[in-house]
Amino acid sequence: MSSIYDNFDKTSKWLYLIIPTYNESENILKTLLDLPEIFDKIILVDDGSVDDTYIKLEKIESENRENIVLLNHEKNKGKGAAIKSGLKWIINRVNLDQDGIILFMDGDGQMDPDYISGFVNEVFENNTKYVKATRLKNKKHHNVMPKFRYFGNLMLKFLNKIATSLWNISDPQNGYFAISNDGLNKIEINNLADDYFFENSMLFEIGRIRKKIVEIEIPAIYGGGEKSSIVYHKFIPKTALKLLYGYVKRVWETRKINKLRSFNFILNALGFLILLMGIIYEIIGMGGTRLSILGIVSFASAFILDYKDFKTYED
Repeated sequence: MSSIYDNFDKTSKWLYLIIPTYNESENILKTLLDLPEIFDKIILVDDGSVDDTYIKLEKIESENRENIVLLNHEKNKGKGAAIKSGLKWIINRVNLDQDGIILFMDGDGQMDPDYISGFVNEVFENNTKYVKATRLKNKKHHNVMPKFRYFGNLMLKFLNKIATSLWNISDPQNGYFAISNDGLNKIEINNLADDYFFENSMLFEIGRIRKKIVEIEIPAIYGGGEKSSIVYHKFIPKTALKLLYGYVKRVWETRKINKLRSFNFILNALGFLILLMGIIYEIIGMGGTRLSILGIVSFASAFILDYKDFKTYED
């Protein structure tokens, strides 16, 4: 790790970190103390915390004026809105034509800073535009994650693959993420969600421009002191509905890109109509089982074409 940082040339490259915070009083100080001294700026965005998080952040800023930037939302707007505020601050002040990285990290202490070097290396050494951490590729990390979270992440993982067209993503809800200057130039920030759908909307946006994401493995960290503000029994079905909407929108908007996408659209449309007819026939007692099966086969064929098209995306 140190060799990468030692060779990091700040005169020709920049490295910024955005940390959104909401009621992270218990964890934010340790999160910051564990960071390597490599960042040009650490942008802390308090999203309307109702505890003393902002007071602690103000103290940190006063003690580290050159390195720390503190932004504040008077009212809670959502994690995505906080990150977008940080992105807009960077865009207005940084030369995006110069090589650089923006790293996103939560303030709850669940993201090991030792893996920052992996993001830096992947972007600068391999010219990768988008890098995302994953806790779900290595089975030995699964036991650390609370069972309900693991099940929820597993379900959303498969829904995200289908919805976003990024079939290699194994941990879509993970907010440990890096984007290069070139990658930032290619996305539309206004297309990103303001709430906890931010990570998913980022995947949709990267899929929209037909780029791939490289994943790096990290362990899941749950020390017991962190308190998630996500209500999972509400978040999972709400996110699933948004993914369904995003999938339909993506299939419609990309139908004219190439032959695979055209066939994908046709198979999706046929699958929906045939499955709907099968359900109606079953309800009125005319036996719609075969039609329902045919509709499911049509959808499955569309997913296969979608995967083949994903293989043509640029790295």
